[in-house]
Amino acid sequence: MGWKKELFSGFEEMYCNEFRPPYQHNIERIGKKYERIALAQLLAYISEQYYFVPQNYDDVDDSVYKGIWQFNYRKIDLTFPPLITSNSTKKLPQLTEYQYNSLPPMSLHDQQEWVQSNTTIPNFSKIIEINDQASNNSWLLLADFQSVSDKPEDRDSELLQSDFWYRINSCIIKTSDLKDLIVPGENASLMAPDLIYIPNNMHQAYFSEYPYRNLYPELITQPQTFENKSMSKVTYESLLREYSWEYSDQATETQAYQPSRKLIQDLNLTYGEYGEWKSDYQVVFCDPHLWEQGRSRALCSKKALANYLKENNLSLIWLIGGEKRLFNPRKYLLSRSKLNYSEFSAFYYLDEFGAIKGTQNSNIDETN
Repeated sequence: MGWKKELFSGFEEMYCNEFRPPYQHNIERIGKKYERIALAQLLAYISEQYYFVPQNYDDVDDSVYKGIWQFNYRKIDLTFPPLITSNSTKKLPQLTEYQYNSLPPMSLHDQQEWVQSNTTIPNFSKIIEINDQASNNSWLLLADFQSVSDKPEDRDSELLQSDFWYRINSCIIKTSDLKDLIVPGENASLMAPDLIYIPNNMHQAYFSEYPYRNLYPELITQPQTFENKSMSKVTYESLLREYSWEYSDQATETQAYQPSRKLIQDLNLTYGEYGEWKSDYQVVFCDPHLWEQGRSRALCSKKALANYLKENNLSLIWLIGGEKRLFNPRKYLLSRSKLNYSEFSAFYYLDEFGAIKGTQNSNIDETN
């Protein structure tokens, strides 16, 4: 591989490991670089000449070589865009506030009314469409999760802990199927986390190599059927792909939404920077999490997406679900009775004229 004792042993003895002078930083042996190169070449040769024996306890079918990620060799993703700091010169979209991020101060009586009242649920039709004040553009919120909790500061207080959360899912269906989905969608419970299948990078596909390399067939969105029985006759496709990466030496995980491969191809999107995907130099898709604090969420240009849906006889629908809860923080028990638990759902769709239509409802759950 190029390492020779005559060339490098003197240098390594002088500057590396225990032979280095105490006032100098430790330098890795040059031989280690050649060892790593040799290992990579050996793995490449093995992958071309042999196949792996499948392991029954492994989720990955190792009988087929798909990429170097099968070796669990990728520990860090250098292609992931760094989060923008407050000192950044990037011009950020001025999005209007659309998150439900606080609970009002409440007495015990107010809490009981709050958990049962329909009026304390945000109007989701105002949340899933967002305006960019700077450019006067409209964005559609395709995926989001928000949670708020208010715990009494005084442990002896009679007040209960108030919890509120909601999850926004979206997908596309054939416009001809919309009429068959409106009634069951408006009456179904839509709070399940697996209601919509979104492909994931399995913590191995790099952020910037998707979708340019066809190494991950699992990331290609296929028509799915809803898990909810009343909606299972209609097929759908997700417009999103989830990127996540967990660093083994840190207790941190990064997450971001990206457009599905189908959306990238059909809208002719190219990746820009900081999670932005563009068409004709205009941002069409983005995840604001990459430039501001908060949870990851997916935004798509309303104009671009509405035109695409109309041309392909498709409809965009939102399936939103969540719950309000009260529980006693002193007992650490959650009682899901009529008085302190309620579930809500919302079903919306984008009509052919670009208007958001649908309904939302709140149901007091007495069975759980």
